[in-house]
Amino acid sequence: MKKLLIKNLIISFCVLCLASCSNGYAETRVQNLKDCSLSHFYGFKENCRIVNEIDSSAHNFRKLGQEIIGSSTEGGSLEALLDNEKIKKISVTHYGEMGRRDFEVFFKNEKAVFVSEETIYYDRPIYIEGFKEDSKTLLYYIFKNGGFWKVTPGQGKQPKKVLQDVEQAIRDEINAYIKLVANNNSN
Repeated sequence: MKKLLIKNLIISFCVLCLASCSNGYAETRVQNLKDCSLSHFYGFKENCRIVNEIDSSAHNFRKLGQEIIGSSTEGGSLEALLDNEKIKKISVTHYGEMGRRDFEVFFKNEKAVFVSEETIYYDRPIYIEGFKEDSKTLLYYIFKNGGFWKVTPGQGKQPKKVLQDVEQAIRDEINAYIKLVANNNSN
């Protein structure tokens, strides 16, 4: 069961990396989107409010963390914020030889409403002294009105409907993380 879960995580990670390869570079992270100033343009003002509410209340939630072994070359980590056993946020980092991927999921009423996926690429392998960040790709995925939308921050484009296979890969990844949290929470 655990091997199957890790295999699904790796497959989802690969699909998402392929889907986001050419989506540009952006500076803003979800944590820095506190004023929601562009959310009216992108059409996710409510989602932005939920993100900010969860992040600003993080100190009130119970934190649950664990390592994720076998999910990538250099491993990974997962941290969940729980409010009365309900998941509010899951943050996952996958480390690799040539970069890392930060994946954050925000929940409202036990349903994912917002995903941030940032992939950071290094200029050389991590084991070579002096490596540094070379480029970044940042994407937001919004669950809204029964749809699933992708936003590339900083490019001034309207959200795009996500392809069904990409949506399914993201949903599978989120469900795998929810299972990891549930398993870790029951121990």
